[in-house]
Amino acid sequence: MAHRAVSEIPYKRTRHGKLLVAAIDFGTTCTGYAYSLTQHYEEDPLNIRTKQSWKGSVDISIQAPTSILFDTNRKFHSFGFEAENKYKDFAAKQTHRQWFFFKHFKMMLHRNKNLTRDTELEASNQGLMKAIDVFSEAIRAVTDHLYSTITTECGHAVKRSEIRWVLTVPAIWSDSAKMFMREAAEKAGIEGDQLVLALEPEAASIYCKEQAIIKEAKDGGAILRHFNPGEKYMVLDLGGGTVDVTIHQVNTNGTLNEVYSASGGPWGGITVNEAFRNSIEVAVGKDIFLESRNQDQYGWIMLEKQFEDEKRKFYPGDSVSHRLHLPKYFTHKKYLDLAEQFKVKYGDALEVEDNFYLVIDPSMMEEYFDAAIYKIKYHIHSLLRKEKLGNISSIMLVGGFAESRVVQDKITKTFTTKSVFVPPEAGVSVLKGAMMFGHSPNIIAERISPWTYGVHTRAVFDKRRHDTNRIKKIGGKEYVENAFVKYLEIGESVLVGGSTLSHVFTVANRKVHRVFWKVYKSEKKNPVYCNEEGVHCLGTLEVELPKDKENWYWRLKLNMTCRGTELEAIVSDADTEELFKTLRFDFLKSEYGLESDFIQE
Repeated sequence: MAHRAVSEIPYKRTRHGKLLVAAIDFGTTCTGYAYSLTQHYEEDPLNIRTKQSWKGSVDISIQAPTSILFDTNRKFHSFGFEAENKYKDFAAKQTHRQWFFFKHFKMMLHRNKNLTRDTELEASNQGLMKAIDVFSEAIRAVTDHLYSTITTECGHAVKRSEIRWVLTVPAIWSDSAKMFMREAAEKAGIEGDQLVLALEPEAASIYCKEQAIIKEAKDGGAILRHFNPGEKYMVLDLGGGTVDVTIHQVNTNGTLNEVYSASGGPWGGITVNEAFRNSIEVAVGKDIFLESRNQDQYGWIMLEKQFEDEKRKFYPGDSVSHRLHLPKYFTHKKYLDLAEQFKVKYGDALEVEDNFYLVIDPSMMEEYFDAAIYKIKYHIHSLLRKEKLGNISSIMLVGGFAESRVVQDKITKTFTTKSVFVPPEAGVSVLKGAMMFGHSPNIIAERISPWTYGVHTRAVFDKRRHDTNRIKKIGGKEYVENAFVKYLEIGESVLVGGSTLSHVFTVANRKVHRVFWKVYKSEKKNPVYCNEEGVHCLGTLEVELPKDKENWYWRLKLNMTCRGTELEAIVSDADTEELFKTLRFDFLKSEYGLESDFIQE
């Protein structure tokens, strides 16, 4: 199908009032973007523009490295290829120590369990910067580049305010990590009502569903077909940092139901690189290892680039050894008998030649992959053992790490009763699916709640549920403190567009104009108290009350759900049904010591 140039098509707004949808796949190792006008999407949902020319790259690249460089005053300098090339030059000249270079920093959002707006990141020079500043400047660099590409093709007919932005996040991320990315994007200049967060494996699932990618034998030959209504399939998004797993079932109208809540772990492609670095640390010792990385950053940059190239080329049954240049630091340390140290630890599997070369045997290269692949296979096995997941027909591998032939081979040979395949353009499945989600967010009809969610309140004592030793008398009535009021139960099916549960609360302090609930989550199905084991505070939901009704007796009705990719809430006057528009979730405070302002009716 020949596609018309954008300038030949009259502009038309989407159902959400925007002329264009732009998606950013902000990855651990690489970041890319895509965009399409409504006309393109309606004519052909797969007509998505992804080509982008990044400064510092000789090719029209799909994606740029997720690397960012700040100058000596912590001001943004460059992103992607340009940042890596500039920092490499600085390191070669030993002038890099005052510059702030960040790479693979996205994983911090998964690893940090106490994420706040003041959380800091350590740069390659061991200097610190606020993480929110690093992320926001990276997102700003990508959105600026994307908008420049759009205006080159569309002229200035598409303004930034006419764009619906979609930003991808791992499905296994915490609510605070998702909020962090939203705030970073808003700080980068994206208005909150223009931004949608898309779950990475869910986006890949949407994209794969639209393609005829299932090979099936028929009439002595093979045909490609789409998923059938009722069919269940698993998507593994194998990224640089994390592995996300989602399981969907196709409905008769083409929408998707989530069958099991998203799961996964930090087993992505950089796990292989970490295993490689660890093997060197084990051989030379921690002190020498850290000293070499600090004193010879250029050498390490080049070593890790060589390893990444060899890692991507490695295939099952490969019999050729991989020779890498060691950092000059090691060649200058004449007292280090590297060859002997590596020989003692690894024999012929990992050798040093003349203090200049590190030689990796194929068996050792395969071992570097094993830690990640073992965890991925174990996780798939644990899911398939669940009763309602045994009839999954297919397992799809998407994401950059899915392009590794080692990964493909080991998973295919392990799960022989399932159809395991890598769809076309596996590396950009998430990106293109995020585009489609931006145009049609209701394509996901049903999701599974990953947690039991509720709010903190003071509740009327109920002898069927509450302990008598928690009774507190107020005005002659018996209450219990720290009561958990449930809104969603872990594993519960949540219909997009369906009704939401509501509870009515009375404001305890009539003189305040800003009140809040503390929001909690748990793996338990029915927590009773917010301070019992296994219940964790997420943050707060704040509501601003009209200031012209100082002594009004407020009864508020709260509806809360997670029909989309983030928690959402509606608060109204329980008596008049008037909605309060000033609502704000906050999951990024350093502490939440205050008590909530409500009594549940």
